[in-house]
Amino acid sequence: MSTLFNKKAVLVIAALWLTLPWLAQPLAASAQESDKRSAEDEHSFRVVLGQLTENVACVSDPTQTYTLYLPSGYTTERRWPVLFIFDPRGRSVMAAEIFRNAAERYGWILMSSDNTRSDGPWDPNFRAVRAMGPDVKRYAFDTDRIYATGFSGGAMLAWIWGQRTGGVAGVISSGGRPVNPSVPDTEVPFAHFGAAGDEEFNYEPTRELDRTAERLGAPHRFESFPGPHAWMPAELALEAVEWMDIAAMRSGTRETDSDLVAELYAKDLDQARALERSGELLKAQRRFDAVARTFDGLWDVEQAAERAAELAESPEIGLALAAEESARKYERAQLYQMARAFGLFSPTTGASGTSEVMEVTELERELRIPSLLKTAKEDTAKGFAARRVLNSMSAQLGFYLPQDYFKSQDYERAAVVLELATRVGPPRPYVLYNLASAWARLGKKKRAVSALARAVDAGYSNLEYMEQDSDLESLRELPAYTSLAARLRGE
Repeated sequence: MSTLFNKKAVLVIAALWLTLPWLAQPLAASAQESDKRSAEDEHSFRVVLGQLTENVACVSDPTQTYTLYLPSGYTTERRWPVLFIFDPRGRSVMAAEIFRNAAERYGWILMSSDNTRSDGPWDPNFRAVRAMGPDVKRYAFDTDRIYATGFSGGAMLAWIWGQRTGGVAGVISSGGRPVNPSVPDTEVPFAHFGAAGDEEFNYEPTRELDRTAERLGAPHRFESFPGPHAWMPAELALEAVEWMDIAAMRSGTRETDSDLVAELYAKDLDQARALERSGELLKAQRRFDAVARTFDGLWDVEQAAERAAELAESPEIGLALAAEESARKYERAQLYQMARAFGLFSPTTGASGTSEVMEVTELERELRIPSLLKTAKEDTAKGFAARRVLNSMSAQLGFYLPQDYFKSQDYERAAVVLELATRVGPPRPYVLYNLASAWARLGKKKRAVSALARAVDAGYSNLEYMEQDSDLESLRELPAYTSLAARLRGE
């Protein structure tokens, strides 16, 4: 059976608050205990300052490992902020690289987990956090400046950890979402920096995190970047770390550095002015306002505050806000329709309340894909909303739904959603490969080989896996399959 899928996480995890009391334990011991631990441990691994150290095993649970970064100027003579990083695929090195330059420039320790996952049971995530939290005592860390960041499900984990412990100074959410939207948060005991791609399906949920932090009186900032569901770029990660440093100065956990404040204020203000010059007035107004909020009490923010107020009164901003709200309603309506269509397609009810399987064209119509594709071409707020819906749909059709259908051996439904996934966006190798697997299981050998050829054309290259995959057993004697295998061998 194909194993290119992982089980999707259950997002409603309110029970965690009652069943995981260890999350409420203090994150770290005193600085004196840290010194003692460092002396006793002497790092059972080789650390090169200023470089990433991979596969560091946690003392309390050696099965849990992480990538470590200690700045080139690291010494035990001072205390250093530490950033825990939770990637949803355990890609610790890649995730640490995003924050590496910022960590070096501002003197932060990075601890990036190898074990966090967002497409399976949550237990591995909690085990990783439970092991990594105490492991920070091996380093000369600042007990008042512990931060957490994550992408997608990793951002949710960082938020949970920050709320449950009360010992996290700040959370950096990249493409995150509320843990349980049906249960409003009652506190956000940390500064929050949220970031999301302007075409990503967690754009509005990440903005909701920002609104939650604002509603509950926590320091907050939201910035977007071009693109779909992905980690924030390194340039924005640098901004997030800089923002956290400024927040620390405002809270008194970091000594105020007037020269740095002046430098970062000028940089932030210049970016707001650049947005205004480019005609992105709503983004500019929000940036001016964010600059004023960020540096209030540390610098004279009159210029930023006045320009934010002036732009807020302009007719252009009013029109932009109206278009944004209209797009938000459109996005919600389309997501509701998507959920409805998937409900009709489900094996429990089926189309028209039966167990029959919809044809590809019928499901395409129910999902309103032609209309979405047309709207997505617009360079408007509604166009961005349509692209976010299509990206969400692509993830469901190409990954989450077929993994469930493969698990239940419902290959007919798997084939329908995978075929439709190839029409929603650029064909991905794993989508086409799994489509070939579904057709092969259904005995549709010609369609299976065709999909497999398309997968290879799109970049699929794992011949060893393909040759061992039982899903494709019925294809192996076909000349077309033999030709594809030879092609992957370079013959």
